[in-house]
Amino acid sequence: MGANELDILEEVKKLRSGARSEDGLLVSLYLDQSFPGDYETKLNSLIREKNKQLKKFDLPSRRRKLTNKLFAELKERVEQLGRSEERGLFVCFCGEDVWKEYQLPVSLPSKLVVEPEPYIRPFTTLLEQFNRYYLAVVDRKKASFYTSYLGKFRKHVTVDSGVPGQVSEDDTGKGARGSFKIKSGTGREAWGGWRESKIQHHIEDHLQRYLKELSVRLHRLVRKNKIDYLVLAGPKGDRGEIVNALKPHLHSDLRKKLIGSFSGDSRVEENELRKRFYEVVSDFKKHRERKFLDQLLSETEKSSGLGVLGPEKTLEALRRGQVRILAIRDSAESPGWICPKDYYLLSSKGQCPYCGTALKLTEDLFGHMVWEAIDQRSEIRFIKNGDERFDEAGVGALLRFR
Repeated sequence: MGANELDILEEVKKLRSGARSEDGLLVSLYLDQSFPGDYETKLNSLIREKNKQLKKFDLPSRRRKLTNKLFAELKERVEQLGRSEERGLFVCFCGEDVWKEYQLPVSLPSKLVVEPEPYIRPFTTLLEQFNRYYLAVVDRKKASFYTSYLGKFRKHVTVDSGVPGQVSEDDTGKGARGSFKIKSGTGREAWGGWRESKIQHHIEDHLQRYLKELSVRLHRLVRKNKIDYLVLAGPKGDRGEIVNALKPHLHSDLRKKLIGSFSGDSRVEENELRKRFYEVVSDFKKHRERKFLDQLLSETEKSSGLGVLGPEKTLEALRRGQVRILAIRDSAESPGWICPKDYYLLSSKGQCPYCGTALKLTEDLFGHMVWEAIDQRSEIRFIKNGDERFDEAGVGALLRFR
């Protein structure tokens, strides 16, 4: 994608600081190019709808002219996109002296926003949803590592184990592959049993050394590639010997990142591995979201709990620097009011308590709240499967302190 997502976020922060003035204006465009189509028609439709909305904002003449100029430049740029073979999400932030664009290998609904600062809510949604995952598929023969990021599942590294195959002694003392069957008795039978036991010990020693070296390599790769979460696969998954034998060798950092395992080995087709892997990830996300919501709702019910629900209470917590985790319903949108000088936010019409300026209508209050959370280094979560209470509120937060 050219630059990684954190680099893009830092660039957009700089755009924001340059645009944040009383007369500042930025147009943010997210244009879905996942499938071939008439992107110009899609943009024209977005512009028509946006012009209808902007009539409510009573923009000064200079800002109206700048907006129209930027819309015309976007049309020219999107016309060029229609002739290219790029697919994914086209993102553009443009202002009076600003033009930044990115091509991301993902699909999101198209959206056009005109605000004093960049509209980054879709982008932060991507950051929260598309963590970097690592899958380690391990058996006695080899280990294969896969990465999953921004919807792309790729094989990264394959390592041969070097572990000898299991050997069984027959009555003649000659080795043959198969399961161990140690006979009791004396003479040749006892001698064969002793040799089989020694060979088995030798094989298990190789296996443990292989798993230990594998865990060291896995730790190094996870750190190098800035992986957020780890999934393991082996014969019989958690019920099999390989996954259970590997876990004790994992570095403590890896154990914290481990979110699950499933049954799979080097014989399983990649498409099937991908399917099983995404099932584990999906279960993990649902469990994490449910656990977070239970905690948030529980805290809001306490008289002095560390939880708030609703735009006004969450805004107040942001003003006080209390927010540890900001939670927004994934599809929720809400208009609000903002001071063009001090960027004071309210969910209802009023005046800025700092400068007395009348607040201006903004189409996306939650988007500005995301910026405030970023400024405070708060975590941001977008909730897909909320319950009735949270869905009605649309936004809430777990607090650092009361």
